[in-house]
Amino acid sequence: MAKRGTIDDFKANVAADFARPNLFQVDLAFPSGIINNSSLVNLGKFTVRAANLPSSQVGVIEVPFRGRVLKIAGDRTFEPWTITIQNDSNFSLRSAFELWSSSIQAYNENFTSAAGLGDADDATGYFADMKVHQLARDIKDGEKPRFLSLTSFIMSSLATLLLSILTSVTTMQSKSSQ
Repeated sequence: MAKRGTIDDFKANVAADFARPNLFQVDLAFPSGIINNSSLVNLGKFTVRAANLPSSQVGVIEVPFRGRVLKIAGDRTFEPWTITIQNDSNFSLRSAFELWSSSIQAYNENFTSAAGLGDADDATGYFADMKVHQLARDIKDGEKPRFLSLTSFIMSSLATLLLSILTSVTTMQSKSSQ
């Protein structure tokens, strides 16, 4: 039979503070062969409003053997990584992502201006490495926060930019009611 724990048992087993999902920072990066602007990277640290840590799955390969099926590990796949960015009035980050997307595959023709896949130019023309830092409240001076490094990230989708007068009205009403 399982032993019932008390709140004191719980507190004794928690050595540090819990990571909070609202304490994070995303370090954006762009292929240097397409966009080489450090101010965009700095702007991204303050305008990313939501991010996820993508899940990964190991596929299963079924191998038939004498009437039975042996399951062995297959390839690892990752879910798409999504971020939500607060758009600035100059559309700086949106324009940068659109330029990256257009460099991978032009909007009006079957053409790519990015460097070819699989060669040494991948890092400068096609892919970028980004980091998600999961921050904590109990980090001491000199300690670095933990991060997830997303390597060889490729821009695959640029989502809708929602424009609505209702968003603006709701914001004004909430400010005036305080």
